Amino acid sequence: MIKRIQYFFMLLIGIMILTGCAKESEKRLSVFQSKLERASIGLERDIENSFALCDKKMEKNFIVLENTNKNTSGFQQVEEVTVPDEEQIKTYLNMTISEIEKVTGNTINEEESITVFSFEKVYKGLYLDNSSFYFLCKDDEMLGKPIALTFYGKYHDDYLKMIGLSKDMNFRDIMGLWGETEIEESKKDNEYHYRIKYERNGLLYSFVSEDKAGYSFSTYIELNSDLDNNVNILEYLQDGMENPAIVNYYQEEINDVMTISVSKQIAIRYYETDLNDDGMKDLIVLILSPFHSGSHGDTFDILFNNKNNYTENEVGYIFRLISSSTNDYLPFGQVYVLNSKTNGYHDLDIFTDETHFFLKYQNGAYQYVTIGL
Repeated sequence: MIKRIQYFFMLLIGIMILTGCAKESEKRLSVFQSKLERASIGLERDIENSFALCDKKMEKNFIVLENTNKNTSGFQQVEEVTVPDEEQIKTYLNMTISEIEKVTGNTINEEESITVFSFEKVYKGLYLDNSSFYFLCKDDEMLGKPIALTFYGKYHDDYLKMIGLSKDMNFRDIMGLWGETEIEESKKDNEYHYRIKYERNGLLYSFVSEDKAGYSFSTYIELNSDLDNNVNILEYLQDGMENPAIVNYYQEEINDVMTISVSKQIAIRYYETDLNDDGMKDLIVLILSPFHSGSHGDTFDILFNNKNNYTENEVGYIFRLISSSTNDYLPFGQVYVLNSKTNGYHDLDIFTDETHFFLKYQNGAYQYVTIGL
């Protein structure tokens, strides 16, 4: 009986323990379930917030990208580089460097020194941003007008096509189209430059090559600003008595006239022109005085500019070209400096007293080549 009671109590205690464990387990399970629900709710909120944040960032990035494209479209657009025609080239060469920068909106940068034809003459290259060409300028005239214009490689051929030429041509090919002219040579040590020159539509073209036949030539374009070409230079003579360099050169002859002659009158008229294209102005001079004039005309001198002084042509001439009767020096002859050249010097074409003279540079001086019509 006692054993049955003990067994009953043990069974009751076991049931109570099991019941307590179940409740505890149920309680723990309930707590765990509650935590799980809260966690899932939090996770769901985090996911929703993450998607919302992501949407906002994508929208912001899209707006930034759109604004960036709008702001940089001007920089991304590449300006079309064009090749100027002859009229545009004349306009550029008539403008100063600052004027070119203002008109084009581009900056001109000074670069290396460039030798074109003569090894003794060096130019500065002035490069224009976003352009098919660049300029040449003298060192002491960097702010003035450029001396010449030339083209970058790929644009050189484009321009040549505009004027009916091609980069594959040589000097003989160009002469076949533009006419015969002299091939000039410049030498320093073992280096050579060769050049042919033409005047066309108010421009002076120089085609320069290191090859005598003229292959792989470069093109340099200048303004043809001389009055010589189609103008009688006698209409543009200046008073030599007002030029100190000319007075100094003829000082002895001026003194002779003033001290020996009865009239003591002398007039010197001159015209400046570059006869050998070396960049220095030579002089064509007419002298009128009892010692320099006669029945056949007046003294006609040619003075070559050697930078520091003048050298007189070895052959002197007397031509009747201007009137001195009323001291107005009106021309009744004609003198032209021609485009054609002989031995590197421009030919002179002279009309006087119904006679036609050509003076060409031969054997170190200007000499008669043909006389009479």
